[in-house]
Amino acid sequence: GVDVDARNVGSNSYDSRDRTALGLATRKGHIEIVKLLIDEGADVNVKYNGGFTPLQDALLKRGNDDIVELLVEKGANVNVQSDRCSSPLMLALWEHFSEHIIELLIVKGADVNANAVSFPILNIAAIWPSEKIAKLMLTKGADLNAVKPGNTTPLMHAAINNKTDRVRLFLSSGANVNAWTRLKKTTLTYTKSKEITLHLTALDFAKKHHHNEIIDLLRSWGGKTWEELKTEGT
Repeated sequence: GVDVDARNVGSNSYDSRDRTALGLATRKGHIEIVKLLIDEGADVNVKYNGGFTPLQDALLKRGNDDIVELLVEKGANVNVQSDRCSSPLMLALWEHFSEHIIELLIVKGADVNANAVSFPILNIAAIWPSEKIAKLMLTKGADLNAVKPGNTTPLMHAAINNKTDRVRLFLSSGANVNAWTRLKKTTLTYTKSKEITLHLTALDFAKKHHHNEIIDLLRSWGGKTWEELKTEGT
């Protein structure tokens, strides 16, 4: 019989990831073909080049909600990570899938603290249109104070993007109001460039972007700038 998990390989192939038929059908959004292939035994967790699976492919095409639901229902791994650390939950948030799909992934066990390339997944929820997803992630144990080198905590990210409701939510849920991050910045002069290091708190970011309501909110929770913390020796 036909091997439903055969790869799309060959030097003249347009598909650089060597996807299976299921991967190709998923990528194109052909749900009837996806159903047929799964019924014929196609592996929903097959990995191809880059560490991608059909579920991740489905999440790269906005509007693929039905295919995502089908793959999850048929046992797709909701915690699989690509070689570039793209988990299904991160992709769903990044590609602005419906709240229903994001909730489905979380309820099915998606790791809300899964590694991302340069930022915590909660940072994406920090700027989501509504705070519902951030609340759900917190109930599932999302790390409020997670930060990767050279990046921001969820609280800082919310402050930068003027998300007052998220700032309030994170503070009331235990975020460290005076956590700080170290960022590199290159300054240019007439003769050379110079890299300097900036130390910034959520309040520093709010002040930089002139988000006055958030400035007041952070202050009410004891928020300080880096310079204030340094002066106090904390």
